[in-house]
Amino acid sequence: MKITKRILAVLLVAAMTFAMVGCTSADSDENKDSAEGGEKKEVTIGVCIPDMTPPFFGRMADGFKDQAKKYNMKVEIVDAKNDAGTQTGQVENFITEQVDMVILLPVATEALIPAAKELNAAGIPFITDNRALVSEGTAADAGVDMVTYVGSDDYEGGRKQGELVVDMIGKEGKIAIITGVTGSSPQINRSAGLKDYFKEQGCNIEVVAEEDCNWDQTQAMTITENLLTKFAEGELNAIVNQDPYGTVGCANVIKDNGRDDLAGKVIGFDYPQEIYDGIKAGDIYGTVIQSPYDQAVLGVDVCNQYLTEGGDNIEENTFNELPTVTVDTWEGTEPAW
Repeated sequence: MKITKRILAVLLVAAMTFAMVGCTSADSDENKDSAEGGEKKEVTIGVCIPDMTPPFFGRMADGFKDQAKKYNMKVEIVDAKNDAGTQTGQVENFITEQVDMVILLPVATEALIPAAKELNAAGIPFITDNRALVSEGTAADAGVDMVTYVGSDDYEGGRKQGELVVDMIGKEGKIAIITGVTGSSPQINRSAGLKDYFKEQGCNIEVVAEEDCNWDQTQAMTITENLLTKFAEGELNAIVNQDPYGTVGCANVIKDNGRDDLAGKVIGFDYPQEIYDGIKAGDIYGTVIQSPYDQAVLGVDVCNQYLTEGGDNIEENTFNELPTVTVDTWEGTEPAW
């Protein structure tokens, strides 16, 4: 009987020890899973879009959503309706929500600097995408700590529009520019790049009119109508547009008014299906290719890189390519959206 009891005792101790080891192992595995991200909380990215009316920004929204799914992130997209005050409030809401990161597309340069400083104070990292925070210098010059700017080099884009103008009409002539939203970084930098290119090339090209269409096709068409009234045949050699749908509207007005002197003398920016069709038809001379979807994807990629690796390997600017296409080179290309 003693031997039996002793054996039972040993077996009981062994069983208890095994159970304790098993529990410890399970607890260890659970902690390991948590530490390695098995139970980590969902990452939320706040995205501030200036105006969802233009299809360009709708396509960007698609890119943000699609790429966020790849990383199992959540994106909250808000529309400022082209109002800097509204956008500032949206940034403040993201701060209250304590999102993990913000992608900011400023309504206007400089206007969102105070909101950017609020993000810094809250310890929430942010990037700008498609639009810059400041018109000159860097965000650091304005006292702001920003991870990077993602998107097109709009100054270089303006220079490329200048190249297209010179290819089309030579180094002399008179042109009109239909700009985007006055004060936005694309408007400022594309205009500067275009004019600087003319100067550097020793061109005698005069900008005889420059007007803002607010990225709106209807407004661009009205501006074009007024230009055709103001400048008789032969008095205007080309029209440069800073957005795609304004370009399409401009080309249509020229055709509808029978202004053969300006037929095919339109330069655009971006490359949606409508621009592709206009170039193919010879109504538009050429454009600078920019993909809104790809810019958004790149923005989410950078956010993921920052949140997982830190910012050591992220440059101050993260630019995408800006090729051009013309009536002579469109074959074999595909619309950017």
